[in-house]
Parts: sequence; structure tokens; C-alpha cells
Amino acid sequence: MPGGHVGVDVFFTLSGFVITLLLLREFNATGRVSLRAFYLHRLARLWPAMLAVCAIVVVLALVAPNEWGEQGWNAVLSASHTMNLWRGGWFGSSVDGGALGHTWSLAVEEQFYLVWPLILVVLLRKLTLRAVSAVTAVLVVLALVERAALAFSGVSPWRLANGPDTRADQLLIGCLLAMLLTLAPGSRIHEWSIRLAWPAGLVLVTAAFLLVPHDGPGPLDVAMRAFSPILIAATSAVLISGLVCASGQGLSLLLAHKALAWTGRNLSYGIYLWHYPILFGVREVIEFPGAEILRAALSVALTIAVAYLSARYIEAPIRSAAKRATVAPAKRPRHRAAHS
Repeated sequence: MPGGHVGVDVFFTLSGFVITLLLLREFNATGRVSLRAFYLHRLARLWPAMLAVCAIVVVLALVAPNEWGEQGWNAVLSASHTMNLWRGGWFGSSVDGGALGHTWSLAVEEQFYLVWPLILVVLLRKLTLRAVSAVTAVLVVLALVERAALAFSGVSPWRLANGPDTRADQLLIGCLLAMLLTLAPGSRIHEWSIRLAWPAGLVLVTAAFLLVPHDGPGPLDVAMRAFSPILIAATSAVLISGLVCASGQGLSLLLAHKALAWTGRNLSYGIYLWHYPILFGVREVIEFPGAEILRAALSVALTIAVAYLSARYIEAPIRSAAKRATVAPAKRPRHRAAHS
């Protein structure tokens, strides 16, 4: 799929929306946000499975150095959530990342969430939610301007694609959407979101099939690198808003099906983590000509199986322990709710 990268763009916006909505709900309900609980839950949700993947890769690098020897360093970059910085050439020449190169997107997220909850909490304590949303909109524009300036100054496409700063607007648009829906429940925003959800989804699917990466030096390539991310993010926001506002209807009802919801909660992260190392390994083992279908089928089967085992025996127990560690008696609100 030429535009498969569109899926990552959509996920950034969805992630910003979900995390910010959870933070706003906590603030409205309790008058505060427990940053300790937030960061502990993020660590418990993401690191155990990540460390398991990295450990397997390191072992393979030791026992099969000819095939996996270069992957040990990639495991360090993944576990430290710095893969995107190395791929973007922040420390010299860009690296591909090999079997763990795909973890650059998780690194972008974690770097963003290292600072965003802190910023949001400070703003909510000082300003109304309407003012906070205005500040967030300004941050979106600033991130867009920075990426455009870097693109037109000739910065490497890898730097633009992997930078936490050059991806911030996509996450922030999701954050802004969470604020707008919190500010205006049942407004015309909801009505128009529902109407435009299907067209937005169609645009994104079309982009996934047609929008090839623009890595060339031409003016169109540069313009696409500068502006296509925010266009995809804005379209994603329309789709997300429509699905949320039309809960229990149409496409939203389909996506809420028990099987899909269970897969999203329990397998999606494991599939994301394991699919590329497994594909890398299968390619090393099955090398004879014409084996593409066999490699693909085996990779899919192994990825789903390993993701399930990871979810059941690694992720779920540690998440449960983290949840028990952060359970506290309910507190009465000490600050005004974030809805004005």
C-alpha cells in the first residue's frame, strides 16, 4: 500500500484525542490530574511488551550475528524511545532501525506525552478550557510553521518525518478536538462531524492507496512534506469526531463490535510491536523464490499468536498491578471543572 504511512498520521491524531479526553475527564471529575498515575499507567501499558521485544531481538543478535548482529543497537534505541531521533539524523547520519525501525512512531508519542500532560494541567489550573483550546490552536499553527520552514529550507525528509516537533501538530489537533467536543456537547460541531465522517473516511482510505511518500527535491514534493501531515490530521479529526458523536450508529456501531473492540484493547499494541521483527525473521528463514504468500501468511499467523501471548502473560498482569498501585480514595473537586 503506497500510502500506508497515512495510518500512522491518523493514529497520532487519535492518540492525542484519546489521551487529552481522558485527562480532561479526570480534571472535571476530581479537580486535578494525577500525573503520577498517568505516567505509571503509560509505563505499565507500553514498556513491558516493548522490553520483551527488545530482549528477543538482543538474544537473536547474539546467537545469529550474521542475520541479526546489527539489531542489538536498534533494541537500545527502541527501549529508550529514541528511535525517531536517530532515524531523523539528530545525532549524525540517519539510521534505518532495521527490525525495530517501526518503533519511531511510539517514540514520537512518548516524547510528546512526556511534556503535554504537564502543560495541559498547568493551563487548566490558570485558564478556562476555552482559553486552553485557543492556546492549543496556536501551538498547532506554530508546529505547522516550523515544519514548513524546515521543509522549504531543504531539511532531510527523514528529519521531517521522525521529529517530535515536526509531528506535534498532528497530535495537537487530536488534543484540540477533545477540548472542542468537551466545550460544545450537542452543538453543530457534532452535527457536521456526523455528516462528514464517511467522506473523511473515504478520503483517508484513498490517500492510503494513492499518497506515495514525497522524498524528492521538487517544489511539489517539498510542499507535500510541509503540508500533507496537517491535512491528514484535520481529516482524521473530522472522522474521529463523527464516530464519537454518532456513537451507536453506522460506522461507529461497526467499529464498536465486540470482536473489533477486544482486538483493539488487547492485540493492537502487540501486533504493532511484533509484526516487523517477525516479518524480518521470516524473510531471513524463508528465502526461496516465489515464497511471498507463504512468508506473508506465516508472518500474520505468528504476529497474532505472539501478540495474544504478550497481551495475556506480559501486558495484562503488569497493567493490573499498576492499576492497583494507583487506586486512591475519591477526592472532592478542588478546582473548577474544565468546561467553561
